[in-house]
Amino acid sequence: MELKVIVIVGPTCSGKTSTGINLAQQLNSEIISADSRQIYKYLNIGTAKPTESQLRLVNHHCVDLLELTEEYNVSKFEKESLLVIGKLHKTSKIPIAVGGSGLYIRAMVDGIFDSVDTDEDFRKSILEEKNKSGNEFIYEKLKKVDTISAEKLLPQNWKRVIRALEVFHLTGEPIWKFHEQHKRESKINFLQFGLNWNRDILYQNIEKRVDTMIEQG
Repeated sequence: MELKVIVIVGPTCSGKTSTGINLAQQLNSEIISADSRQIYKYLNIGTAKPTESQLRLVNHHCVDLLELTEEYNVSKFEKESLLVIGKLHKTSKIPIAVGGSGLYIRAMVDGIFDSVDTDEDFRKSILEEKNKSGNEFIYEKLKKVDTISAEKLLPQNWKRVIRALEVFHLTGEPIWKFHEQHKRESKINFLQFGLNWNRDILYQNIEKRVDTMIEQG
């Protein structure tokens, strides 16, 4: 049986939280917060975390789990989100992921590629080239060996450019092949929905949120 996950994405103040809650209520489901800050306790105002009343309406995962002193990263989120997805599917519920952080959404949907080791000496040499000659220089190096991956990146994404170069250096294969392999192995169908608003209305929503945050301290 195909496992499904609904993913709701959109810009700040586009109504992702309320949309996710309304949908979860209709489907009798639960929400996975794909946000790098909402997972921390006490960070309530600046993170636009769901209110206490909203949290009571629908069970939320990956919210208020950690103390401020605890470390967390996208790799841990990927593992945690997949565990939650598995548990909810066992209860015949369709998980609803609400983002949040684009990196966290990508990690959940596409996975984090970590099956190839790192080469610190190679990384250091490429980083030195970047610092000396700029982002465009190492980006052009990637285009020569892995055009497909380069087309999906910008020179400003230099960390990902370096990783793609590193994978090719270690394996002789472009990194996109490993990503495709991961996708083929995944048994989850992620249904992604983006919320789009008129820009003027969106800016008005952002201004209202900022005013509310200021009032809340």
